[in-house]
Amino acid sequence: MKNIDSKIQEIVSEVLNIDKKEINNNSKSGNFQNWDSLANFNILISIEKKFSIKIKTQDYSKLNNVKEIISLVKTFK
Repeated sequence: MKNIDSKIQEIVSEVLNIDKKEINNNSKSGNFQNWDSLANFNILISIEKKFSIKIKTQDYSKLNNVKEIISLVKTFK
């Protein structure tokens, strides 16, 4: 079974339509031209579905890098 970090990196790469090898825990929205606010929303929605969690709407704008997203998801597990 894949770990949380790997699953989240995979979701980010799928939403951004880029190779998973380009994504790591230090990846953030500023690193990728197509990681805009809509892509960020789609990433977080996909993560909510994958992990069966609900991220607070007010946290969406703060979660724009892989490391913070992983930290948040781990608080639910």
